[in-house]
Amino acid sequence: MIIKTTLITAYKRLFLCVIAKYILMSILKLAPNQLIFITMQLAYNLPSLSSDQLEQFKDIKSSIASENILDKIIESHQDTQLNNLLKNAKFIEIKNNVLIFAVKDSFTREALIRNYFLVIKGKVADIDDSIKMISITVDSDIDNNSSLSSDSLVDSNSVSSGSDLKRNLENDIFSKANPKFTFDNYVTGESNIVAYKITKDIALQNIDYNHNNVFYIHSHVGMGKTHLLQSIANEVNNCNENAENEKDTPGSLRKCKVGYLSAERFMHNFVSAVKNNTLFNLRDKLNEIDLFLIDDLQFICGKESTQREFALILNSLIESGKKIVIASSVPCHMLELNDERTKSMLRSSNTIYIEPCDYELRLKILSNYNKSNDIRFEENILKMIADKVTTSVRELEAGLNNLKTYLSISGKKATSDNMCKYIQSYIKSNVKKVTIPSIINAVAKYYKISLTDIASKKRTQKLVIGRQIIAYLAKEMTTESLKIIGEKIGDRDHSTILYYLKKLDICIKKNEQLVNDIDSIKGSII
Repeated sequence: MIIKTTLITAYKRLFLCVIAKYILMSILKLAPNQLIFITMQLAYNLPSLSSDQLEQFKDIKSSIASENILDKIIESHQDTQLNNLLKNAKFIEIKNNVLIFAVKDSFTREALIRNYFLVIKGKVADIDDSIKMISITVDSDIDNNSSLSSDSLVDSNSVSSGSDLKRNLENDIFSKANPKFTFDNYVTGESNIVAYKITKDIALQNIDYNHNNVFYIHSHVGMGKTHLLQSIANEVNNCNENAENEKDTPGSLRKCKVGYLSAERFMHNFVSAVKNNTLFNLRDKLNEIDLFLIDDLQFICGKESTQREFALILNSLIESGKKIVIASSVPCHMLELNDERTKSMLRSSNTIYIEPCDYELRLKILSNYNKSNDIRFEENILKMIADKVTTSVRELEAGLNNLKTYLSISGKKATSDNMCKYIQSYIKSNVKKVTIPSIINAVAKYYKISLTDIASKKRTQKLVIGRQIIAYLAKEMTTESLKIIGEKIGDRDHSTILYYLKKLDICIKKNEQLVNDIDSIKGSII
């Protein structure tokens, strides 16, 4: 009877041992060997554990629970975006009440911090209230083989649009730039030689001044920024082809993946990615680039979500050691950006200013363009256009094209008299009359000051500089007297305007940035 009772008790305890084992395995996802002494304690009701054994038990329990903490967050929070972000996250450790885990790139890290940090913190507190802080690091060596395919990021109704977006990205980023834009046909002069040399060095991977991987090119509209950016893309693609053909040759250039995007195309791709839930595809494609070229950056200003995404991409590329070349018609300190970190990075970038073309360069551009025309124009015609058209390279070329069209349609001979008459009428019809109010509006817009403040008695630094520039440009670009100029700037007398002109003349000699500001304002007026 005693033996029978003992056997029954033993079987009950063995049964409880097995049940306890599977319960704990299902809850904590433990390995069987990690449950031996725990289940024995439950089943045989052994004496209380010693303090050392208890600490060992706590360490094992903590370690086991910690390794599964990310899985538990995913299981407890039914959010597809968060689950995708944490899918390949790697648990590192819990140390000094700090949970540390790694993600594969800074895109994922920034997205988790910006959008889900409070959610993660709350879930972690529910699982283990001893964790007081969370640290997310980047580990690019995390295995990506198990990452979601692009199809799993969209629902069944948007698979086709997602794949369309992927094809669009391939075309927009990795396609060849316009082949007509090359360094060979970029005409250089004193105003643009620095920009030409730096961009060519970037394309040839010959950069010695790489204290910063971001290059910011700015100038007035139509001064050749797009030509330089697409020349970089064409040169890199040619070097890649040569590297493929001469891959065994010592000293050959390494292959470089280049991506050219206008700000407009970037915004279009971003909006499409958000709409189709394929933002990860966009980020991954951009993150593959070694050299990122983005044109007309000023067009993303005022669009907050696009700015935020651009900031994430810019940060990630910089952290990865990639090079970025940005072109804009606005100086970087004048961009209306909300993200302070992006502002700081752009302001500390390698800034390259393309100055307006002087007469010699305008004539050189026209002579070069004239060589490719089937109708060749005489030197005196080119000189007349170079002298009268001063706004942009585009308008120089437009002058020759319009002249060519005029001769073809009218059937007139290409005599000097016929061409001079047409050029004079064309120039007159295209000249924009500059007035003092138009100068005041341009300065107010550039420095973000009101017209009322300009005419007021306020004397802040920005207002004083603004009034001085208005006086300077009004004197240079109009025929108005100092008295009239003073009346337009808040009824100031001619002696005040004289003082403005003398003061600004001194500042211009010492301050290169002020010269650039004046050129930018002048370009916006004409």
